[in-house]
Amino acid sequence: MARAKDEQDPATVVPAEAWPRLVVRRGRGRLGGTTALDASIQLALAAGRNPIIADSARNPTLSSLYGAAATKPASDSITDVNEWLMRDVLNTAVEERRPVALDMGGGQDQTLDDFTQHLDLVAFCKDAQLDPVALYPLGPDMDDFEHALKLRDAGYFSPEKVLLVMNEGVLRRGEDPHGAFGQIRQHPEFLSWVKAGAKPIYMRSLAALPDIRKLGLSLNEAAKDQPAPDGRKLGYAKAWMTRAWLRDFEAGIAEAGAVDWLL
Repeated sequence: MARAKDEQDPATVVPAEAWPRLVVRRGRGRLGGTTALDASIQLALAAGRNPIIADSARNPTLSSLYGAAATKPASDSITDVNEWLMRDVLNTAVEERRPVALDMGGGQDQTLDDFTQHLDLVAFCKDAQLDPVALYPLGPDMDDFEHALKLRDAGYFSPEKVLLVMNEGVLRRGEDPHGAFGQIRQHPEFLSWVKAGAKPIYMRSLAALPDIRKLGLSLNEAAKDQPAPDGRKLGYAKAWMTRAWLRDFEAGIAEAGAVDWLL
């Protein structure tokens, strides 16, 4: 008896826990989403994995850090972005069985939502044996959280696995992180989201980050105090600070029980 067109061949079925992750940054810009993705990329590379680093055309931070190792669309036109997502990101992930870090750029959620009106990304991932994860960076303002809720409730990309990354780096100097995020953490919708399986994570402030970005270094390059393209270096103290930050980020992921949710 012939198999239904969309039925998986049992010989090609892989246990879900072994599926490559598709980690998609959602939410507003300037809240640390790209930094969280960069840290995730570093952890994947350190573990011997080779993630697809998919960047936006409008604000290509990851491309500036990873150069030819990253991919981005030819322009930010809907046609170019959609073709790039299908050809260079999704097709490559499926054919080469590679995880994906997808950064459409802060505030560019509409671009992805438009794409998913034509291709149901969560359903696609299930058939393609990819594991979709939504990463929402959050600041302490309730507006940031309400924007994340709006995206979730729109339903264009609402996977089961959700990371709620509370970024201490956007707090005012001296502000207590737990107190600053208290209003969000106590919100009924936040509690409900976590009860449904979302993982809340604190991401510590990295004081050296502006210098790291100014030099055009990835977090791993900064942690190793490697020279920038122009030969300048971060310096031992800030490199050590970056190494400590990466250790804390990894520990926070582990504490949240989300180690297998990243790249």
